[in-house]
Amino acid sequence: MRLRTDFKYALIDEYYTYWDAFDNLPEFYSTLHAVDETVFKYTISKTEKCTATTGCVQRKLYSQNEMWIVYYHNDRKVLEVIDNASSSEMVEPLADKRFGVRSTIVETDQFQLT
Repeated sequence: MRLRTDFKYALIDEYYTYWDAFDNLPEFYSTLHAVDETVFKYTISKTEKCTATTGCVQRKLYSQNEMWIVYYHNDRKVLEVIDNASSSEMVEPLADKRFGVRSTIVETDQFQLT
């Protein structure tokens, strides 16, 4: 998968499950939001924070079991401030429904998926 290169950095929130398979992005995204209100609030809040500071957000179905929400920005510090998926209050409700989340900040010009 290729990331946009018109921004210097990308924060990738990877949501995954091995108990269900999804054929389309809206189905995966809505299933995540249905897990718990904290998941909905978290993703909306993070999207608003990124876009309010001239960033960009994209959602991608990476595989049947993985969805990436990618937050793009030219300032790494902005992404570091909103990078808290692994320690947020949504982790437990997601785990209860057999979903996981992990985050990574990468430089878009050096990112290569192997």
